[in-house]
Amino acid sequence: MEEDLQEITVYIRKRGKSCVAKANLKRVAAAERSAYRPVTFLMRPLTWGANNRFLQRAKRVKVIRGLRISETDWDTYREAKFVWALTGWCGWEPPVPFSPEATNNLDPNVVDAILEGYDNLNYLSDEDEKTLALEVDNYLKSQHGGSKMLSPPPEIVERSLLEKYGWTPNQMDNIQLRRLQALFAASKQQEASINMMQEAEANKNNPVVGRG
Repeated sequence: MEEDLQEITVYIRKRGKSCVAKANLKRVAAAERSAYRPVTFLMRPLTWGANNRFLQRAKRVKVIRGLRISETDWDTYREAKFVWALTGWCGWEPPVPFSPEATNNLDPNVVDAILEGYDNLNYLSDEDEKTLALEVDNYLKSQHGGSKMLSPPPEIVERSLLEKYGWTPNQMDNIQLRRLQALFAASKQQEASINMMQEAEANKNNPVVGRG
């Protein structure tokens, strides 16, 4: 197994021709969990460059009343992402050799569950972004106040390396999408926190005197 591949485990229950697949069993009653069998899918981490290629492939342009409107066909995007990312699997009973033909025969519910787990690993969630923004804000405020107790979030370090070494877009294409999203979120919060501290400092040095 390649070290950089991501493992997505999906829990599958088959009853005749029907198939139920879940990314986790948190909402499944304990008495029913034994009916589900785990299958592990090996996936390439989603990179910035690959994601952009899939978005470009899924772009559709419509002309409505003379206006060109660009839309994204999300089904095409998901299919391109899935086919590119999936590299193998294990855990099927009876065993199923991995092949493009076998991939095409996957139940849609299984594909949806795989992509749910895959997206959780490869996209920065709103909650993750809020947590990162708080960490960056606390760090910058601690530095501004003369405290050295907080270590810098890794995203600030990586952003500074991007600027320092001048990575090219091609080099950035190989960085995992979630990591780049974190870098962008850190950059956004860093600028916002610095501006707020500068405004607070300016207001302290130039207090507004009220009129009597």
